[in-house]
Amino acid sequence: MSLSKKQTQLIWFLLPFIAVVAFLIIRENLSRPSPGEVVETGPGFVGTYQAPSIKYDFTGGYRQIDQALTSLLAGQGLAPTEYARINREATYTQPLRAKAATGNWLRPELAAVVTWPYKELTLLVPVTAEGLLIFDYQRLLEAGLARFGARVLTEELLDLQPHEVKWDKLAETVAATPEVKRVVGLQLTLGYQAKINGEELTVVTHNVTLLQPWSEVYARRYPHRVKPKVAIVLDDWGYDYPEAVQTMFNLPVKLNMAVIPGLPKSTEQALLGFARGWEVMLHLPMEPESPGWRLGEYGVLTKMSDDEIRRTVHKALEAVPAISGVNNHMGSKATADARVMRVVLEELAKRGLFFVDSHTTGATVVAKVATGVRNIRIAENQVFLDNESDIDYILKRLELLVEVARRQGQALGIGHLRPNTAKALERFFQSEAVRQVEIVFASELVSSRN
Repeated sequence: MSLSKKQTQLIWFLLPFIAVVAFLIIRENLSRPSPGEVVETGPGFVGTYQAPSIKYDFTGGYRQIDQALTSLLAGQGLAPTEYARINREATYTQPLRAKAATGNWLRPELAAVVTWPYKELTLLVPVTAEGLLIFDYQRLLEAGLARFGARVLTEELLDLQPHEVKWDKLAETVAATPEVKRVVGLQLTLGYQAKINGEELTVVTHNVTLLQPWSEVYARRYPHRVKPKVAIVLDDWGYDYPEAVQTMFNLPVKLNMAVIPGLPKSTEQALLGFARGWEVMLHLPMEPESPGWRLGEYGVLTKMSDDEIRRTVHKALEAVPAISGVNNHMGSKATADARVMRVVLEELAKRGLFFVDSHTTGATVVAKVATGVRNIRIAENQVFLDNESDIDYILKRLELLVEVARRQGQALGIGHLRPNTAKALERFFQSEAVRQVEIVFASELVSSRN
């Protein structure tokens, strides 16, 4: 059957349009990248066409950052296999919105995906002979990253204690300087900021934590970033000493008050201190070596059974409101008794309370026992502030507390609710020495030992 004249004319009329469309389709297909062809590059990534989308891969940039971290350690003679610990590794892929059409109605939107490896690791950077601190390592790392377009995206300062970091290499390093009680940390996220497929993207390839045992160099070189920490616990609250109480509460800094249970002003002073923002502790009476002391119904004695100790501790805890922790009143005999301290610490751990060892005896077993008690946090007194009542003597002891903190990173001292101690503290908080440290609550210096 032959075509009519009109049909033939229509075909001839449409042929140019069909030819143009065919030409455009062929040209579009010819202009499309071949599979595997690199279509775009940028900081840390390569974009290749993998039909039907473009894959933006940051593996190369990830490896460059890895090398920069290795060089950071190797540059200080530190073997990465010893001083780096990988905590997590993964690879992520994320689709992007389809690329907007370019105005050519024949060209479909082109999909895109981004893929990147990710690693979380911890680097231990001991203080070297050159005295490099973690902030110096950060600057060295930033300079290395800048060479290939990577950067530090975020940073967070960490404040840790050696017992809080479960890593044998760190424990070994800290053991070489046993008086250090603080670890300075810096958590950095590393990666790239790039414009991909028309979008501004931030790609994090590494989460790095730098750890370094405290060095006194921090106090000298970076006092604006990290200061030694000092906690002051004042014992024997509960007595009716209005002058000392008023002077203490007028101090410009909030401290720790340790309240003896069952005294005339125990509850009133504890509530008043809590309302003023002080950290309230129970000053738990415990048996001393010297006989003849009457500890009363709240006293923990070594002759007590485990159940008797539990009941006594419970009663004492109930007698003082708003407490966050406990320290021992006297207790040179009780704190040297492992059985007694195990029961006491277990009771405190159940309630989420910390314990400060007043260190009234060199034979104390508190720290040792604490390693076997789950969830107990402890600290130790390092400087008694007012064994003598002379104000100048107390000021010298406060200056010693500052020096201990500068060496160790932190220090805890114990004084008492006494008029001259209050006056000495008043002068201390106006002195140059106090500006060298950060005054904190005892709860910031406690740590778990297991």
